[in-house]
Amino acid sequence: MNEQETQEMTERNRGMQVEISRRKLLASLGIAGLAATAGGWSLASAGSNTVTYATYSNGEGDPEGCAAQIGITTIAELKALSSGPCTSVFFVKDSLREGVFVWDTADTASADNGGTVVVDAFGRRWKRVVDDVLKVQWFGAKGDGLADDTDAIQACINAASPGQTVYFPKGTYIVLPSGITRYIQLRSNLTLLGEGASSVIKVKDNAGNYGTVMGGPIEPYFCGGMVQNLTIRSLKFDHNFANNNGAVIQTANTTRSHILTFFNFKNITVESCIFDPVSSRNALNFNSSKSSQVTVRNNYFQFAKRTGDVYYDNTVVYCECSDYRIQDNHFSATDASVGFATGAIELHGSPCVASGNLIHRYIAGIQLCSAWDSYNDFGNFVVANNTFNDVYNGIYLHMSNMPLKNVLIDSNVIAMDQLAYYSFSDGTTAGIRIIDVIQTPGRTIEKLSITNNQILFKPETTGSSTRRVYGTGGILLDYPNGIDGVIVEGNQIVNSPAAGISIQKSSAATTISKNISIRNNHIINSGQNVLATSIVKAAIMAKRLENVVIENNIIRDDWDTMRGYYAFSMEPGAYFKDVTVRNNQITAKQGGYRLDYVDSKIDYLPPIAFKFSAVYPPVSGDYTAGDMVWNTGAVTPGTSVAGYKVIESGTAGTLTGVTASIAFNTSVMTVSDSSSLKVGNVVSVAGLTDAFTILHITGTAVTVKPRAGGTATGAALSFRAPALREFGLIG
Repeated sequence: MNEQETQEMTERNRGMQVEISRRKLLASLGIAGLAATAGGWSLASAGSNTVTYATYSNGEGDPEGCAAQIGITTIAELKALSSGPCTSVFFVKDSLREGVFVWDTADTASADNGGTVVVDAFGRRWKRVVDDVLKVQWFGAKGDGLADDTDAIQACINAASPGQTVYFPKGTYIVLPSGITRYIQLRSNLTLLGEGASSVIKVKDNAGNYGTVMGGPIEPYFCGGMVQNLTIRSLKFDHNFANNNGAVIQTANTTRSHILTFFNFKNITVESCIFDPVSSRNALNFNSSKSSQVTVRNNYFQFAKRTGDVYYDNTVVYCECSDYRIQDNHFSATDASVGFATGAIELHGSPCVASGNLIHRYIAGIQLCSAWDSYNDFGNFVVANNTFNDVYNGIYLHMSNMPLKNVLIDSNVIAMDQLAYYSFSDGTTAGIRIIDVIQTPGRTIEKLSITNNQILFKPETTGSSTRRVYGTGGILLDYPNGIDGVIVEGNQIVNSPAAGISIQKSSAATTISKNISIRNNHIINSGQNVLATSIVKAAIMAKRLENVVIENNIIRDDWDTMRGYYAFSMEPGAYFKDVTVRNNQITAKQGGYRLDYVDSKIDYLPPIAFKFSAVYPPVSGDYTAGDMVWNTGAVTPGTSVAGYKVIESGTAGTLTGVTASIAFNTSVMTVSDSSSLKVGNVVSVAGLTDAFTILHITGTAVTVKPRAGGTATGAALSFRAPALREFGLIG
């Protein structure tokens, strides 16, 4: 084309400028749409060219001028144009790539990207008329489940301008990541959007080892460019692990097989997506303490065990950043993956919120960790209103390099399945637990509130002798450096295999935990593991405490056969200062727990019971020290008293014809006849000074407290009368 022809075409195109409203209309029309507007359009021959044209009246008396024509062509034909067409507008008719292209006469530099910019053989730039949505199919993505669409998807992302949406219509898009260099690189200020389960991004069969499917610059830890203001919504990701057995999941970046990875980021949102199946080290990896603002919301994750190397550390969502939210997601694992789905959520740094998530069949539901460095060490962790189903551990509190502080764990429902994991790991299972055992100076846990949670273990009959009993229980707060400022309040703990609540019981360090409140908790059937040692089968277990109040808790045992031993196990001889235990309600189906394994330095105030008797002294019934017995019999003014306070526990009445044998320092006596005995009776054995309280009766075997201070064989057994003190003279 010579200079005169170029000028003439430019003049024709000048009359062909279409308002944006018309461009939007053209972009939405296919060939059928063009035909449907026949009132203003007609088809015309392009002469010797392979392109056909649609002609319309421009309203200026020039119905057959070039300014009034639109070419109908293909991408290939448009690229091949080498002469001046009689139009500056083309409709491309390629299947899945339909659209309107306009010659940009001012652009001589843009590269051909195959989707929104086409450069013809003459060097002209034809640009697709678009609004704010770019379809990956425009760039050659097939979505047929066969073709490798990696490059086409990348081309679409590269072509998108800030604020635009990269759209995945229904289809299965095969991608082939490799190592740490081949993956789909995401950019700032974009939205990736699909049609939910119908828009699938699937890893190619036999992809081998790779770092990630999508992500920002892979140079780790804040070295690459930042990706910010990115949203990924309504897409399904298929890890296709079953057809990639050759891949090895390890800690190296090249073999982690992540789905999304970011090392330098701000304001990333992943929402309403499906990750099924996922078997990588992480599905989502946000890994930079200098980065911030992540939202992972309303997604579904299905973990499936690999058939190759199955034993590897995996966490579905990993965040090491600040100011992030993990909300309303569903994490599940297949039946075959029990014991292999390591973690659902792992959170390093703060502030953060994990709420409204449903977590099913994971070894660890949520791991809440302090920061690795000072960049995101702000405190303020909230884990609230999550539901855990059939998990081995509900919530871990884990120490990294910085202190863990200002933590709220509230209103979570944690349903444990300890039975399914007996052979796994170190044999520990807990609803809420501190797991760090490394004593590093300066690493502390401060201001921790555990409130209104439900922790429910499955009932078990046979128990486990391999489970680590000190690492098992409802709420376990054992940390070598101690904890400071803890509230444990309003929680319900049911069927804990060992302790219901444990504070510093298992730790071997000598650090003191202080400023702790344990109030208004409901602990039912703690210590149900029949093979556990008695010392850990307690409702509340603690040592090395200062400034602690344990009050208004309800402790109950509903088993037909006694399993729990202690309401409170507070090791005699350990450090206790300003510790008060008061106003707790303790009941058991057959009687009471052992209540006496409590250090003498603790201000132990058992609950006061009010009882009634018409005679003095009482002739029947069990009476506990501290009880108040009101006089309901006849009153003689000036002589009768209002009631009696029980000074020493005892049982009123007479027991005859029963003998007992018990060995020194044991708690089970053998009696000749137990028919007249019941749990709660206080008895004496001839020749011994002990006052024994009956805790459990099985045939002629009677469990008592305290342990015997001597040995008796075939000695007479009798009720031990209570010691009473009168109060309130009447008249």
